[in-house]
Amino acid sequence: MPCPLHTGRLLTSTRSHGKVLGATLTLTDRNGNFLIAFIALFVAFVGGSFFRVVCFFTHLLLSSGRPHDTIHHQRQAVLRNSESGLTAIWAFMKLIWKWRKNGDRPVLRLLPLLAAITITTMAFLVAGVYSNEMNALTGDEVLMTGSSCGVQNFPDNVTVESYLHTFNGFISQRLQSYREYAQDCYTDDGTNQANCKSLARSRLGRSVDTNAACPFDPAICKTNDKNIRLDTGLLDSHYDLGINAPSDERIQFRSVLHCAPLVTQNYSDSFNFSTHGATDPYKRYYYGPFGTHLRQENYTFMQIDNARHRWTAEAFATTRASYDLGQIYYSPGIEGMENFAPIPALARNDTDLMLLFLAANGVLFTNEVNDPWYSAHTYVGNLSLGNIGGIVEAYMADEPASPLGCTMQYQNCVRTAGGQKCSELGQLAQSITIPDLNDAQTKMLQFIDEAALSIYPMQLTLGNLGGKGLVSAYTLQDGIQAPLADNQWQLDVQRWFDISLSAIQGAAVETAGGPTTQDMRQFIQAPTTEQGKYFCRNQKIRSAAHSNFSVLGLSVMFSLGVVIVLIHWSLDTLFNKWLWRYCRSAHYASVDWHCNGVLQLQRLAHEEVGSGQWRDCGVGESVPLAARDVKLAGWDVEDLVHPRLREGLKTGYARGAVEQVKVEKVGKGQDEPVTVGIRASWTGDTAASGK
Repeated sequence: MPCPLHTGRLLTSTRSHGKVLGATLTLTDRNGNFLIAFIALFVAFVGGSFFRVVCFFTHLLLSSGRPHDTIHHQRQAVLRNSESGLTAIWAFMKLIWKWRKNGDRPVLRLLPLLAAITITTMAFLVAGVYSNEMNALTGDEVLMTGSSCGVQNFPDNVTVESYLHTFNGFISQRLQSYREYAQDCYTDDGTNQANCKSLARSRLGRSVDTNAACPFDPAICKTNDKNIRLDTGLLDSHYDLGINAPSDERIQFRSVLHCAPLVTQNYSDSFNFSTHGATDPYKRYYYGPFGTHLRQENYTFMQIDNARHRWTAEAFATTRASYDLGQIYYSPGIEGMENFAPIPALARNDTDLMLLFLAANGVLFTNEVNDPWYSAHTYVGNLSLGNIGGIVEAYMADEPASPLGCTMQYQNCVRTAGGQKCSELGQLAQSITIPDLNDAQTKMLQFIDEAALSIYPMQLTLGNLGGKGLVSAYTLQDGIQAPLADNQWQLDVQRWFDISLSAIQGAAVETAGGPTTQDMRQFIQAPTTEQGKYFCRNQKIRSAAHSNFSVLGLSVMFSLGVVIVLIHWSLDTLFNKWLWRYCRSAHYASVDWHCNGVLQLQRLAHEEVGSGQWRDCGVGESVPLAARDVKLAGWDVEDLVHPRLREGLKTGYARGAVEQVKVEKVGKGQDEPVTVGIRASWTGDTAASGK
């Protein structure tokens, strides 16, 4: 269902990591992409500032007034004038290469600096590239707004029509969706499917014991050691249901289902029922009287026993056979759930009881079925299919309605100042009463129970789904059942348990999101307690259409980044205008840093040839100025191997060709001349030197 979410709010917080660490900014996917792009640019910008800060202090550290060789001064010039780590890396690589044979330990002096700059630069590059993963660190959990939140409730003016048409239809639709969710997501490979990634947990955990003992008097179970017991263990309302809350405002809940096929011998009889001149055979099952104050029967369940006669008479001429699932539920202390009085062999004072009766209704089995609940050994004939060769033997169920008995136990726990208080593992009515809770804790437990745990109990689920809730229904076609496993009934019980768990998961989200139709809103009551209102605002789901960012992470990143940028921008001012004045040992280092700037180096070069009258040359002045009307020296291009500035050189553009003339000399002991330079010889009109 569409869920309104908290977006663009700095106070949106998931409590899995505490109030501070869990504070999360949730944005739409589009806005999240904009923020990620900005973060990438910001990281690159901060990386450049950090590099300049490192260069500044490294330059100062290496600066001294003693005479130094060329490598030292070139290293200082690179540190002073490289605007990025990549330009510095390239410059130092060229220095190492050019000085590898002639310099004084160039590798030892330059390689550590090159390595440090490379590591720093690569670190910021990687950080920029992986900035799009920043939202992955906070997960995909988002908070619903709870603007339409409420629990199911019947108003005083409800009509039969609205109940049957609106409420029942809504419940049926939701249970069908939970059945489909269990089918898709409660499998070994189902959690990776897209539709399994919307709830806080793709599926709730449970343990399964398929060799459990009989939960009743052993004499009434078909087997004493091949039964099934499922146990969720203690599940957490925060982590498992997504009800976002601090640790002292969470509950834990547990559900245990223990089932066994029941014997029918001595607990059933057959009789004929006549009405309007027609007589039909029936079978009754006696596991305790069932009824209301209006009518009480001494039997538990009754099923017509004419499947074989109908198949013989009708064959496949009528509606195809399918399974029915009858049920009887007993939950002491719950209104409307005490209409059944189990016999002593089934009675227990620490469990709820559910009896399920599987009616095959003429379903044909293509093999004998040894499953104790589906048991089918009654041969009825052979099946053939048109032009397809061969025949298949057909069997029918041994019982008109095969009984299955299940005990159901529940437990709830609430964290308190002294630890944790839990109800006894027992009946549903016992689980919602925990002694010595304060009023807030009681209301919290009550709301979560009404909002999620008890909206879709298993008996309601199975009563609605009927035979569609059976795993065997997926392999039933045209009234013919494909072969079944000997433990098919255990697979069914596991599926029911999974459906009930998916219903609990979905109910929490459904309560927070509110109904999807206007007609259903009359059956929803908004919370009246502070605990209910809190949980309505704090239901977590997972969303691929939104992006989460840690508020703490963003704050730390932007704060550190801004500090680094401010340090970079203020270094020259802080050092050159104040610090060097009070620290005489820093005078030379300050002048060295100042004069190695590219504009100051340009000034020095022109001053050496007497070009221009300069001002604003002192420490702290980044841009030296020459007189307005002064023309500075140009490049003497007669020697391309060693170009230099020449005062009074007129500038212009040569026309014609350039002739390269070798300047050679013969050294002592040499037989051949060695080329030591190339001089440009201009032909055509050239720019005169002015001398």
